[in-house]
Amino acid sequence: MAPHAALAISVLGGLLAGPAVAQVAPGGTHAPHSSRLRDTELRLLAFLGAQQHPATGMLESYRPHAGLPAGFLGFLNSHPAFVYDNALAALAFLASGTPDHEARAAAILDALVTVQTASGAVPDLVASDTLGVLSGASSTGNQAWVMLAWIEGFERLGNVAWRDAAERAASRLLDPANQIRNTNTGYGGFFLDAGSSIVSTEHCLDLVAALRRLAPHLPGSGGLQASVVLEGARHARIFAESKFDPLTGRMFTGTLGGGVLTNPSPVPLDTHTWGLLALGRPKWVAALTYASMPAPTGLWTASTSCPTLGGVPVTGASFSDFDSNEVWFEGLAQMRVAARRARLAVIADGAKAVLRAVQDSAPSTDGEGLVATCATLASGFGFDYFNALAVAPTAWAVFGERGYDPFWGGSTDGGLAAHPLAATPSITIDPPANAEYACPAGGLCQFIVEGTSEHVFGAPGRSIWLLVEPTAPSAGGQIFTQLVPATTVPDGTWSVTGQLGNAQFPPTTGDQMRLSVVIVDGPQPPPIVLGVTLFTIPGLAGVAGSLDATICLQ
Repeated sequence: MAPHAALAISVLGGLLAGPAVAQVAPGGTHAPHSSRLRDTELRLLAFLGAQQHPATGMLESYRPHAGLPAGFLGFLNSHPAFVYDNALAALAFLASGTPDHEARAAAILDALVTVQTASGAVPDLVASDTLGVLSGASSTGNQAWVMLAWIEGFERLGNVAWRDAAERAASRLLDPANQIRNTNTGYGGFFLDAGSSIVSTEHCLDLVAALRRLAPHLPGSGGLQASVVLEGARHARIFAESKFDPLTGRMFTGTLGGGVLTNPSPVPLDTHTWGLLALGRPKWVAALTYASMPAPTGLWTASTSCPTLGGVPVTGASFSDFDSNEVWFEGLAQMRVAARRARLAVIADGAKAVLRAVQDSAPSTDGEGLVATCATLASGFGFDYFNALAVAPTAWAVFGERGYDPFWGGSTDGGLAAHPLAATPSITIDPPANAEYACPAGGLCQFIVEGTSEHVFGAPGRSIWLLVEPTAPSAGGQIFTQLVPATTVPDGTWSVTGQLGNAQFPPTTGDQMRLSVVIVDGPQPPPIVLGVTLFTIPGLAGVAGSLDATICLQ
């Protein structure tokens, strides 16, 4: 989950372009270019157009109204334009494809180029009316979303300046001197920002798509090579995959400080929706299943302040498992897009009904945009959402109406089989009940680990390896590669014998371990590693997640 600014609804990364920005009128005419631009979508786009400043091209992220908390209203007096929100709006306008909407998208993308610094960084937050910087942070995930918007704009409209801006942003993230990439510890990934020691799952998911989409258009004016960018995308993907819990389907938010230990709480929604959209393999359907389970087991809840709207029960996912009193409508729109990609019609259709009712009847609605929530919702990450019309949920609702995947720039209609990463090798662990492995009593505990895989069997030089990290008692962070690779059969199922303890350190019932299974192209991993990254295991091609397990001697 992105580190949103206090009082914010969503955060992205933004840039402004050139000395001059195209002038656009607020609101404007939004004539449909095809039958798909239905009334609901047109009204959503009309709200986005009304939020756009006519001189700068940037959208103000929220619309103030009487009754909001005084602190939030004071924040809105600065006319905040989160670059994440503006990247989403640009993507929504581009997806529409009308000349008016394309002009609006171009104005946003130019403005984002304008605010980009010489280092390639984009500030998280600027003023929509002046483009003055309101937050000097340049969060990694926000950079990625701005890159996605620039790349989509370049692919559709051909402005090379946007491609080059995306290249500058990527160069900053990948430059070893900036120390944004976590290289040798944990499961790698990219830190939240320069100087941070926390790795975010959501930010890494964003980068998987942004870097892979940039690579085919390189080198640009900066000379960044596609091979370097693709390696960065793989580095981000490995980390994101590692935060999947095979037992519950949860996607953890990332790490604690230091970039190694998993942060188990709160568990946010967006790692689950974006995990499926960014990575696109069937295993991530389990993450959506978790998110759609009723709280506190999952993230699904019912609004306490507006239980029905227009006769429709208001149910959906909350922002995280920290507060389940309200539905987070941006997240519900994300669920709709992800469910359309996974062809989960019940979730997608249910979300559609609720989102349309919110547009028509929610407190503070104007009949066009979407409010963030019906009432105050605590994120669990130090900021709240409020009942205010907002750009981010409105843009995601456009994606849901259109069946548009903002990560990859195409339709969700082809399902997971048509996902750009459908041919990427993937692997899952099938955990036993309660993640407890049985083994004979004695000096050495041997146990069988099993699972499934895709695009592993028959691939030359590709193998599956089990990694065991004793956690209680601890081996001091050492991760032991089991000496024999897994046996894989044509249908992709695999099995491997693991072991814990030895004659000198005999295991006992209740001993704990962390299991991970990796796909490697090339030689066997080293016998002992302190991190699971491209730098510690050359040829690392995939990770099953991390399973915290115990043993039971029999």
